[in-house]
Amino acid sequence: MNARFTLNAANARWGSLYDALYGTDAIPENDGCEKTDKYNKKRGDKVIAYTRKFLDQNIPLANGSSHANAKKYSVATGELKVTLQDDTVVGLQSPNQFVGYQGDADTPKSVLFVHHGLHIEIQIDRPHSRNDAAGIKDVLLEAALTTIVDCEDSVAAVDADDKVELYRNWLGLMKGTLKAEFPKGKITITRKLNE
Repeated sequence: MNARFTLNAANARWGSLYDALYGTDAIPENDGCEKTDKYNKKRGDKVIAYTRKFLDQNIPLANGSSHANAKKYSVATGELKVTLQDDTVVGLQSPNQFVGYQGDADTPKSVLFVHHGLHIEIQIDRPHSRNDAAGIKDVLLEAALTTIVDCEDSVAAVDADDKVELYRNWLGLMKGTLKAEFPKGKITITRKLNE
């Protein structure tokens, strides 16, 4: 079991919606929205607008409110509270979609939701995302419930040395300590589990 490939598979379980939209043709490259070497704010604004529509469709707010009008996410009495631009505070249309948060309840670093058994994480970092009224840095999507690690067919762990390496890597994966170093050009890359 190659540590690098195992980490790739485990890390692929979650992905950035912002990166997926910004770096692909999901957002058309017309009207000043071209991908460039530097950040293109106009393209970034389209990514944010698309993401808000995605959130409205998958974790809708109560009373028909929109994530596009959010200026703050917080937690009170175990429920998500969203402060809108007009200072109205709303919850979720389906409060049971909210499953947790990290950080302070009044200013969480992230809020976690579930939709059809998969999770959606809104990451909040106001200094990093000063162009966003709600301070959203990114939206991460869970791509799969499980990751398959094949310990026989494709790996061919057939002797004792192979099996020891395989189970050592598996233990590191379970403990969150698995790392792999490999050369890329003139530098050494260290791959580990995403947090």
